[in-house]
Parts: sequence; C-alpha cells; structure tokens
Amino acid sequence: MVGAATFSPGKAFAVTAIELVEDGYEVELEDRRKEGSCPACGSCSVRSYGWHRRTLQDLPIAGRAVRHRVALRRWSCANEQCSRRTFTQADVTVFQRYSRRTLRFNDIVLHMGRALSGLLAECFFERLGLSINDDTVVRHLSRETEEKKEGPPPRVVGIDDWAWKKQHSYGTIMLNVERNTVIDVIKNEDGQFAMPSPASLMYRCLGLTRGLFLQS
Repeated sequence: MVGAATFSPGKAFAVTAIELVEDGYEVELEDRRKEGSCPACGSCSVRSYGWHRRTLQDLPIAGRAVRHRVALRRWSCANEQCSRRTFTQADVTVFQRYSRRTLRFNDIVLHMGRALSGLLAECFFERLGLSINDDTVVRHLSRETEEKKEGPPPRVVGIDDWAWKKQHSYGTIMLNVERNTVIDVIKNEDGQFAMPSPASLMYRCLGLTRGLFLQS
C-alpha cells in the first residue's frame, strides 16, 4: 500500500489528504515552515498573513499521475521600509518560483529531452501517464542552455555547418566544447551556405584559446 509519506515532496510540507481521481492522485499539502524570508529585502518574518494555493505536477506513483494542491503560507514582511507587504516563499529543494512542476519532475524532463529529443520524449511521457508535450521539453532544454551560458567565456569552441532544410537553408552552430552547450546558431536566410570566418566567430567569444572545426 502506498503511504502518505510517499507523496510528500519535501520535509517542509505535510500531507493532509490524498484523493484517488480518474487520472491519478490529488494530494493536499500544507506548508509547515515557521518563518519566511522576504525575497525583496531579506528580512525574516514569523507573522503569518494567510495562505496561497497552487498546483504542482509530480512524478507518477504506481503508474498514476500525481498532482499536489499546495497551501503555501503567506507572510507579512517585518521590514516597514520594504516595498512588499506580504510574500510567499518557494522551497527551492522542491520547486522553483512560478514553476508548475516539482524539481524532480523537471529533472526527468531534461534527461529525457537530452536523450530522446522533443517528439520522442513526448511519446515516452505519454506512455508513463505524464502530460508533457514536445514544446515543453524544448523550453526546458533551452532554459538550461541559457543558464549554462552564464559564467566565464568559452575557451574551446566547436564550429559546424548544417542544414535547416536540405539544399534550401543552411546555418552554422557554435558549441562550447568544454561545457557541452550551444553558444549560438547562425542562420543564412538567402539559402546559400556561407560559413562566417573563424576569426569573426572567435571574436564574439572573448577569452577563446582554441577552436575546433567540425566537418561532416
């Protein structure tokens, strides 16, 4: 038998109810944290102002989808000079702010997207009973790429030409070889392939020490 503890996504939340519905489980969660930190000024508050409710999709259990109905505690900011009167606080070990899915769910989306690509990942998730389309998978991958771009400039870059549409439209892709991430994709709109010169591409990546040019 699946116990209540199985459904809890983190220590900060207590399971108050579990309902078996047609397409899976709906789990009621309540925020049990005793204090919150204001995202605007950083002040710690112990004054509860009420509740904010949101829905999170989690990984399936026993082949059934799981949705969390989360009651997040709303706090009054203790700093009278702060621009925010009240706030809620996400548990960063469970979900990100504004996210509709748990972190562990998003991790699976990323892993499947890297391994299978968007359309195949969508088919795989459908077999698992998860409602994820290929556009969502691509958005997760794009967001991860943007986050990885932050940091020091690339030192080793790979440059390759490829076709958006064979014999019609070509482009160039630049890769950060050390971090295995995409730096940029350059599309040639006139249909004629013309790779930018290596010097001009490297100029866009200050700090570059080596270039790797890939040929098919």
